[in-house]
Amino acid sequence: MSIRVLISNRINVYAEGLRRLLEEAVDSTGPAMTCKIAAPEASVRPPPVDLIVSDAACFGRWAGCGRKILLIWDTPQSLPPIGELKELVDKGLAGIVDAELDPALLQKAVTRIHAGELWIDHRIIQDSLSSMSSASSTHLSRREYDVLQHICNGCSNK
Repeated sequence: MSIRVLISNRINVYAEGLRRLLEEAVDSTGPAMTCKIAAPEASVRPPPVDLIVSDAACFGRWAGCGRKILLIWDTPQSLPPIGELKELVDKGLAGIVDAELDPALLQKAVTRIHAGELWIDHRIIQDSLSSMSSASSTHLSRREYDVLQHICNGCSNK
């Protein structure tokens, strides 16, 4: 059985590279993949495929079309907040991978998503968590720090 994949990317050369990576069998035990590259002017309705591999710029074009979507994260920004990710999953998002993903992991992600799993690359999670922790670090004045220490030690101002 072959997994039918539609590749939608704003950069045609990158889309062609993805097609070649997916169609070349890195893991000969996995299913074969046949890929089409979406034309920029194609309608919002996808051809009969099992899965769409899309970059962030093209994701909105396919969101809500009834197909599973693997998002290639190729922007320097961190992922959207968890609430927004839930909305994206409701619109078909089934996985997120880094644009520089190793070919074997790309094929594994497509295979797992086709099997019904969600897939998020560990580098994406790590980058998101590190950006959240650095963004949430609050600098306290000396007095605020002392008050916080007292509260943590069980003191109260009553």
